[in-house]
Amino acid sequence: MRKYLTVLAILTSTALTWNAAAAEDLSLCRLGAEAMERGDFHAAVENMTLCLETGELSPATMAAAYNLRGGFSYILGEYDRAIEDYSRAIDLDPDLASAYSNRGVALVDFREFRRAIDDFDHAIEIDPDYAMAFNNRGNS
Repeated sequence: MRKYLTVLAILTSTALTWNAAAAEDLSLCRLGAEAMERGDFHAAVENMTLCLETGELSPATMAAAYNLRGGFSYILGEYDRAIEDYSRAIDLDPDLASAYSNRGVALVDFREFRRAIDDFDHAIEIDPDYAMAFNNRGNS
């Protein structure tokens, strides 16, 4: 259940970014989100990878796409890849609170509680109303 809640938080963040980036071709990103809705997380990762490889995305949209692919990888149990994608998202958009919270969730699976709590704290610092980050920190 926790894994799916994390992905829902990513989708919410991503949808807001994608609406703001109407001039970009986001068809491959949307295919990834549609695959996720069908429960086909392997196809979701593949489509999101293709989306990222276009080289035509703004930094904010790339950050959202990495954050989303990280969520798909997390669900597939590919925690190292998820952490890598969340970190890329943070590098591209240091104010993307969901990427910090999501990386924190993945770090908990590695029992890296101090780093995870630091990420949750950072997400809360960015967005004091981000309930998921408080929830994740409390569960750590």
